[in-house]
Amino acid sequence: MRRLRVLRISHSATLSLYRERERTLSSHCNLDVALIFPETWPHLGGTNESDKLSEPFYCRSVRTIGTGSVPLFAFDPFPIISVMKSFQPHVIDIHEEPYSISCVQSLALAKTFAPQAACVFYSAQNINKKYPPPFRWTERYVYLNSRGAYPCSESVRDVLLQKGFSKPCPVIPLGVDTVRFSLDAQPLAFGFENDQLVIGYTGRLESCKGIEYLLQAVALLGELKQRVSVLIAGTGSDEASIRTLCADLGIASKVKFLGELPAEQMPGFYTACNVIVIPSVTTATWREQFGRVAIEAMACGVPVIATDSGSLPEVANDAAVLVPERDHGAIATALNDLLSNPIKRSALIAKGRKRAEQKYSWNSVADAMTELYSVASLIEPNCMVSGGSSSR
Repeated sequence: MRRLRVLRISHSATLSLYRERERTLSSHCNLDVALIFPETWPHLGGTNESDKLSEPFYCRSVRTIGTGSVPLFAFDPFPIISVMKSFQPHVIDIHEEPYSISCVQSLALAKTFAPQAACVFYSAQNINKKYPPPFRWTERYVYLNSRGAYPCSESVRDVLLQKGFSKPCPVIPLGVDTVRFSLDAQPLAFGFENDQLVIGYTGRLESCKGIEYLLQAVALLGELKQRVSVLIAGTGSDEASIRTLCADLGIASKVKFLGELPAEQMPGFYTACNVIVIPSVTTATWREQFGRVAIEAMACGVPVIATDSGSLPEVANDAAVLVPERDHGAIATALNDLLSNPIKRSALIAKGRKRAEQKYSWNSVADAMTELYSVASLIEPNCMVSGGSSSR
């Protein structure tokens, strides 16, 4: 079997902690990996200082314009051209949405400076949006000139198919480092009593995340409420209104706002909690695209309560307690049930850890990506199907 050279381009890989996909891919005996990422990117829960660390594969940080905007940023093209010429990849994996400027830029450069390479792209968009120009055109260009895609969930794949994408597009989920995120992760110390029951939330403090329903649920817990504390990790535009809601519900003393936690502290955040709640809600323009929090918590052996928004039921399956969106009563019932029933908690912990290891470990993800690379690299460019209109 030939040894494939794979060039990955990804803004999320700016932070060293988010390069586990590349590290695992590079350990596969038939892959040589190179990675291009921005010099800086405003990551939630981390800094870019660790991008200087050495990796077991070639890395190149590149200046960008519009840094921080996923659809609008673009790379300095000259370093990318240099890498394409020297590395001569068989596959170029553009880990960006197909409507983004960086994706169409990378693909256009590949057609000129690495015409031998098969290009594939990533998508997490699970709503069939009708983009205005120029994004409609960039999406169409990417569809026509790529040889595959890897949506992160079934609902994302459905959107690609609805828009006429007809190349290979296996669902390949996001992954989790099941060694770093594990039952053995040292819990962060928050000064709680030993009998305290800790409910955790991590994510943006925005209305689409539904945190108000979690807080309303806590207010309904009755006697159990005396032993409950809530940890909130994250920031967002709704933080002030959420703090006001805590006061209005009479639970302000039970809620601790942690702000943004460094990415390296997240395993300890999870294991400091007795349960993690993901109360996301669907809006006209957004629904939960994946739910990385769910797989990280499950890997750490922490039970998960999640709404049925977007991809959460697919990701968690029966390894979490699923409740309807916008139903604080259902969240309260689930909290009472889990926090009062150690047998059910133990069963859910075991299911969650098993699911994280079997479906979401980076080894599992890398195996699926290696297969996609192999299939895409064998497709002849003149045999590609053009697909339907991406503006439908």
